[in-house]
Amino acid sequence: MTDSAPQPPRWSPNEMLARLAFGSGTRDLHDTAGPDGESELELDLDDPLQRTLGEFELLELVGQGGMGVVYRAHQRQLQRDVALKLLSAGAWASDEFVARFQSEAQHAARLQHPNIVTVYEIGEHRGLIYYAMEFVPGISLDQRLHRDGPMAPHAAATLLLSIAEAVDYAHRLGVLHLDLKPGNVLIAADGTAKIADFGLARKLDNEGGIVNDRVFGTPGYLAPEQTEVGTATLDRSTDVWGIGAIAYEVLTGRPPFDADHSRAALDDVRHRPVRPPGELQPGIPDDLDAICRHCLEKRQHDRYPSARALADDLRRFLEGRPVSVRPLGTWQRGVRWMRREPRLAIAGALAVVALVAGIVATSVQWMRAEQSATDARRQTWSTRADAAWRMVQEGRNFAASRLVLDNLREREAAGDHDGAILERLRLGTLQRGGAQLIDAIATGATGWTVALDRQGTRAAAVVETSEVRLYNVHDGRERWRVQTRDASHYWRDPVNRIAFTPDGRFLIVDRGEPNIVVHPAGHDNILIDATDGRIVLPPPQRFADFRDATYSRDGRYAILRNRQEQAQLFRVADWQPLTPKRDFGAINGMWRIGDDARYVAYTHMHHVELLDTRTFRTRHVVKFPKDQKIDSWAEQPGGPLLALGHLDGTVHLLDTQTLQMRTLSPSPYQSVRWLAFSDDGRWLAAATADRSFVWDVASGHGGPLPAGRGSAATQVQLDTRTGTVFAFNPPDGVLWSLPAAGSMAERVAGARMRVPQLPMGSGLDPYSATMAPEAGLIASIDWGGEVRLWRWRDDNVLAARASPQYVADLRFDGRHVPVLADGGVRVVDVRGERAASPLMVHPQPVSLASLTPDGNALVTVCGREVRVFDWRSGRLRFAPIVMDDSPLRVSVSPDAGVLLVSTGGYRNGTFHELVSSFDLRTGATHAARVPLPGPLTGMRFAPDGRRFVFWRYGEVGVRDAATLARVGTDRRFGPDDMAATFRRLYGERGSMRDETRKGTPVIDAALAADGTTVDVLVRPSSRLNGRYTRLDIVSGRTLRNRELSNAEALRLLPRGDEYEFVAWEPSGARWLDTLGRNRPLPMAGGDLLMAQAVSRDGRWFASSATGGVVLADRDNGQWASAPLPAALPSGDVIAQIAFSPDATTLLARSHHGRWLWWPLPRASQSPDAIARRLDRLRPPSVANTRLVAPPWPAQGRAEFRRNDPGAPPLRGVEADAPMPTLASSPRPGLAFVDLQPAINYPVSSTGMVFDDPLGYLATVPLGVQQYLGTPFDIRGVVAMSMSPGPGLPQVGPHSSPVPAPVPHFTTLHVLLSGCCLLQGRPRAPYAQVVIGYVDGSTARVPILYHRHLWEPWGDPGDAIPARVAWVEPPPRAMVNFESPYRIYSARLSNPHPQRAVSTLAFEATDKPWSGPLILAVTVETTPPQAIARR
Repeated sequence: MTDSAPQPPRWSPNEMLARLAFGSGTRDLHDTAGPDGESELELDLDDPLQRTLGEFELLELVGQGGMGVVYRAHQRQLQRDVALKLLSAGAWASDEFVARFQSEAQHAARLQHPNIVTVYEIGEHRGLIYYAMEFVPGISLDQRLHRDGPMAPHAAATLLLSIAEAVDYAHRLGVLHLDLKPGNVLIAADGTAKIADFGLARKLDNEGGIVNDRVFGTPGYLAPEQTEVGTATLDRSTDVWGIGAIAYEVLTGRPPFDADHSRAALDDVRHRPVRPPGELQPGIPDDLDAICRHCLEKRQHDRYPSARALADDLRRFLEGRPVSVRPLGTWQRGVRWMRREPRLAIAGALAVVALVAGIVATSVQWMRAEQSATDARRQTWSTRADAAWRMVQEGRNFAASRLVLDNLREREAAGDHDGAILERLRLGTLQRGGAQLIDAIATGATGWTVALDRQGTRAAAVVETSEVRLYNVHDGRERWRVQTRDASHYWRDPVNRIAFTPDGRFLIVDRGEPNIVVHPAGHDNILIDATDGRIVLPPPQRFADFRDATYSRDGRYAILRNRQEQAQLFRVADWQPLTPKRDFGAINGMWRIGDDARYVAYTHMHHVELLDTRTFRTRHVVKFPKDQKIDSWAEQPGGPLLALGHLDGTVHLLDTQTLQMRTLSPSPYQSVRWLAFSDDGRWLAAATADRSFVWDVASGHGGPLPAGRGSAATQVQLDTRTGTVFAFNPPDGVLWSLPAAGSMAERVAGARMRVPQLPMGSGLDPYSATMAPEAGLIASIDWGGEVRLWRWRDDNVLAARASPQYVADLRFDGRHVPVLADGGVRVVDVRGERAASPLMVHPQPVSLASLTPDGNALVTVCGREVRVFDWRSGRLRFAPIVMDDSPLRVSVSPDAGVLLVSTGGYRNGTFHELVSSFDLRTGATHAARVPLPGPLTGMRFAPDGRRFVFWRYGEVGVRDAATLARVGTDRRFGPDDMAATFRRLYGERGSMRDETRKGTPVIDAALAADGTTVDVLVRPSSRLNGRYTRLDIVSGRTLRNRELSNAEALRLLPRGDEYEFVAWEPSGARWLDTLGRNRPLPMAGGDLLMAQAVSRDGRWFASSATGGVVLADRDNGQWASAPLPAALPSGDVIAQIAFSPDATTLLARSHHGRWLWWPLPRASQSPDAIARRLDRLRPPSVANTRLVAPPWPAQGRAEFRRNDPGAPPLRGVEADAPMPTLASSPRPGLAFVDLQPAINYPVSSTGMVFDDPLGYLATVPLGVQQYLGTPFDIRGVVAMSMSPGPGLPQVGPHSSPVPAPVPHFTTLHVLLSGCCLLQGRPRAPYAQVVIGYVDGSTARVPILYHRHLWEPWGDPGDAIPARVAWVEPPPRAMVNFESPYRIYSARLSNPHPQRAVSTLAFEATDKPWSGPLILAVTVETTPPQAIARR
């Protein structure tokens, strides 16, 4: 070779691939200078030459290390983003470095796994060696753990399973990673975990191991054998240690060993035992703890032998099956100690042998074995319950029932009575949480498809491909059957779909729909008279040589086709032709007929023709590109629209009259299998293999149902009246419920699974299930020919509503609740909402109605009056108690003996609540108008009712319930932050601190049973950590003080002499006690709410979330019920919950005044009977798909019928109520302003401010109320805003003018609040009252921020100028609550009292935060000094 001959390339593709796949920033612990001393590479991305490398454009730097830098780059040719790694040393990389990776290069290209970062290509450009790999948008697992803390056990196990399977894949290809740690696991945007950085990877030899020749890796994650050079062998178990180290950190938030420097870390790895994860993070399941610890055994042969074995155990854990490893018992720990300390072990063994007799040893072993067996059973039951709960969360209730049944069978066999009660409660709520099977009709033939009439009274089934049968729903009796095989002369294929006409007179049969055509095709329809099963055919004299027909959905019109490929439109009633015949040739298109034959549509793959219904000629053609093949279509009931679904997921709406077409957005992502309008034509649904979509037709707004199981469908039905969507995807169906309020996009996104799983069997046809929403009925047919009828009911929400305000503690006798009705209050039975009391009439809207704790009396508030009724008779116990002002809060002692009522007032310039105490039996006054610093956040009686504790912004105090005398010393928690903020705003003009924005730091307080101590929960703020404190009332001494760090406790719940509480942490909800023990809490889905309750016997705990309520066993924290759904409109949430005395029912009250109740049934059948039922409902296996189902025993069907809850009651949509009549003049010198022309928040039908998006105004009392001595007439809200905020209506900055009540007045009293705030802008104009005078002039009177109103979350008790009129009563429904919302009374002067006034109007100012809410206005017609004051 001559000197000029070309030299072989120094970098072969395989070598460069190795540099990418095995590149690492991980340290070689023997070389602190980095690999080969490469220098850092810097590129200027602003320079076009430097940011372009061949077909790659560098976009941004995403990482760098000692070996190279990684950029996000765009690959132009393939139009994709990649991660591009550039070697820092480039051509100067040492030969030793190249040789180190050359042997692994060929293996890197083989690592193609969804959980391993993919290597695309390598190359060189202008001397820069680069490597292109998959770009993973997201963060590393290490970053996620630093941000969010430890993961929940189930999520952690799922993540670890994906990692273990990826490592096993690499092992099978002969590659060890050797540097597994959270920093080398990337979390993609979709949550997928991907292993990166194979820079230390080694090739396995034929023996399955390699000699460790140097110490590489990250000290805290090294396996012990990686720290020994020359003597240790690295094998698959080495990577098992790495996965175990990752498991340890994702479960505890810290690595197994965390020393300050490398040498100390290596010593710890070799010699220090790993601390059990469960000690650092209580609540980790024992099996998962054991799996993690088994991975981290010091000796390799004590670990899992492979990643495959580890993955198998993780899968067993996730499926609720026993794992191969268990927590080490005492004997196992002893054996391992003896291995470590043989000398001590021998000495100890001799001592034991000398002391223990054989008979004693035998007894001990027996007891240990018995205890081990008991522990193993409990662990199995717990693991199985955890797996069942995960299935419930995924909507797989039917599958979860089988695991619960296994637990029930074993618990009863073991004599575990309490455990069996828990399992029966789980089974009972799982069954009630779905739809009730009310009948199972065995047809004795193979089943195909089924239909229900609109009323849910008849079910039609197709069996044996083409025989149609009609059944009564109420008794399952067959009415008739007819064979349709020879009813036409075209496809003669199996019937694919059957449907009733809207009036129920006919059945329309569809058959012969190949998958390549549009669905429904409109080919070969058959019309059947539903009365007697007669097939309706055209007379031969009207249409000769008949082949097949297409019928309109109401059966009134038909397109008939003959064997000469001609078609003609007919009216079915008299078979009168409406068009001439037309020849359509040999290609048979698909057909649809609009209602009233307003149009006929014809399509074939990529175009739609609209035909003239008189001439049958084409009047309009719409063509689509080839990638928009039409896959489905539907006609709008009663309307002109034709919906078209395409192969690429596009959905069009074609107006057949105007010929305009629009595209619905967002569009599906896959081919649209099916389209369906609601019966009224207002909504449209689309079914795809990935998601189901729902849109509002008029606005085009909507979107996909929430992702997950139950969203994909082969067909979908929907109903606007009930907000119900039925998605069917054999063998399961899911019933979705849309919230009643909000935009269509919000409603669809907020849809919940009303019935999570209906085991309908394996149907032959994608249309083998259907629903009749008015009847709450679903029908299905499976391959075995069994017609199943299911009933669902949304009967947990009562139609009648509660009062706007409520007492702090909800009590429930198991049957009765007070509701507003016909100008008064009555008590109803929750079962059926039957009246249980006479109507108790009140003179104006009732603001509060509550039953007393003993259930015998009803307390109501109406204006300034408090009434107490014996509700069963409807008689008053005593004359109404008339307060000076309208009450802010009412509380009744547990023994129903004391009634506390508070009003608002000012003492020495600060706001106080003036509390009065009354005898609830006689109405006698114990104490009156005793001031407590306000506004209060809460008030609670001691269990014996003799004392009560109150709390407000950082203050807690105790008073005697009768005399209201102070008991002990009031206690303050933290500094007076509001005073500091006030000074800062007016002095330093600084911004508010975090604790000022959040409100009161005291969350809850409770007195002990003997009334001598008080327990307090304090929320975290910027100055204080959250904590639990117990105080001695008399001395004020702190008896117990526990920091809660990041946990946000919600409410104290008594348990004997101690308290427990739920806390919200970054990792989720947890159940804590005052001694520091905690465990995870099951949730019903959505955001955790404040409402919790404990059953009277103390066993069951109920916790609420936006998705509903779930019960937990208080002893072990495990779930005790399926989620109890809360079918509430968007924006409304559960505010209170309470058990019945026997814990068989649960009551809830929503923030907007809706009552909800749930029976808590316990499965009563034997385990064998339950198993037979579940086995029968299980979809048949593939081997048995052709077997005809035998009939159910008569006894079984009779039991189904007894469980039929019946059709749900018809309920109309909530509507605005007519405005109440304006009250007469309150008293001389005052006049109410009629705001009706300007009100844009009207009053609901139940006397509540309606559709309040923020929830603040839901508890505002209506009618004539008096605050701070001034009467107001509240009949709605006038809302204004410069720019709409979250959830606010589209209101403008100006109100409509209202007439002045009198021509001359001196002063206006404006009752107002605001939806937005002007932080840091003291005395800024927030709103204006525009006074219009008769002479045409106007005056604008400003309402000033920080003079007339204040931040709703601030503390107004420290002499702020704004006058508090009303305070929202506790408790707030949401976690992260602020201080109680407040309404202010602003006193404004008329600048020209001598001028006659014609109108009043209101305006927001030009500040973008200005959002005034005006509730009422009262004017003074005489000088201020003439108005009576308190």
